[in-house]
Amino acid sequence: MANVSRSNSTSKVLNTMVDQELTFPLQVSYITNIIFNSISCPFTVLLNVLVILAVKSRPRLQSKPNILLACLAATDAMNGLAAQPFFIFALTLTLLRINKQTLEFSIVIQNLVSRALFVCSALHLILVTWERLVAIKFTMNYPYIVTNRNIKLAVDFIIVNDVWFVINVCEIVQNKINVHNKNKVKECPNCTEKRDGMNV
Repeated sequence: MANVSRSNSTSKVLNTMVDQELTFPLQVSYITNIIFNSISCPFTVLLNVLVILAVKSRPRLQSKPNILLACLAATDAMNGLAAQPFFIFALTLTLLRINKQTLEFSIVIQNLVSRALFVCSALHLILVTWERLVAIKFTMNYPYIVTNRNIKLAVDFIIVNDVWFVINVCEIVQNKINVHNKNKVKECPNCTEKRDGMNV
């Protein structure tokens, strides 16, 4: 049931971005998004990398909360490296209307990357919040609950969960592409007959 609803939402996004008429306000919105993301993308990567380097290079900053914040910064840096450029690319192709198939593929990839990194960021935020909750509520037990081993296990769990999420979304996207190709064959049965005739 969840897979069906996800594939439906993906197809709605695809149909909206690929088939919609580009009105002037929509074009302005896309151009504004492209400009804003193009400017913020390098800063997103740079500032998060600086956070990671600061925590890694200075031993006094290597407390448990800071290590978790560095993990969150790594996820945000990946957002700047992958999600934002794909978003810019998808919007640019939508504006230019160069190739419908390339546009569909770029939107699918952009949705996949954005959703995967969103889940990863959300789980890291939950982990940081949980660590602060334990520090405040269970101060005496904090050193026994929040250990380096537990932090590593939690971060590994988040990464494995994100990989599992990506695999699920890839399956949904593959199903969507298969349905899309079947619909194209139904719409134009003569096209396949012509191709078969040409191959003979």
